[in-house]
Amino acid sequence: MAVNAFFGIGTGAYTLVLAWLPLSYTQLGWSRDASGALLSILTVAEVVSGILISIFIKKYTDRRKPLFVTLSLILVGLILLIYIPSKLAFLTVIILGLGIGAISLSFLALDYASNAKQAVTLLAARWDT
Repeated sequence: MAVNAFFGIGTGAYTLVLAWLPLSYTQLGWSRDASGALLSILTVAEVVSGILISIFIKKYTDRRKPLFVTLSLILVGLILLIYIPSKLAFLTVIILGLGIGAISLSFLALDYASNAKQAVTLLAARWDT
């Protein structure tokens, strides 16, 4: 359940930011090119975060700290986006990108699976409980 909630928060944040980031900044008076550049910066930060997570996650036997950091980055990024979008725009999208890019942490269950069938079972949403 916690893995599904984590994945849902990250995916929701990604979808929200992807759909509304450029439009929000053009409505704030930014050019379309500058608004699109923010989306590009977000994407680069996501890729960097995903790569770093895959390299360093093996060092953590208890993954709660990286999960907390990831959710905190997403939360801080969304708060900055809501309350002070123009002043810290580049920092905001980098923070969001680092948080959203670490969504691969949601596949922690794969560390505990001994085969593909067990991995699917661990990652599947349980709607009947």
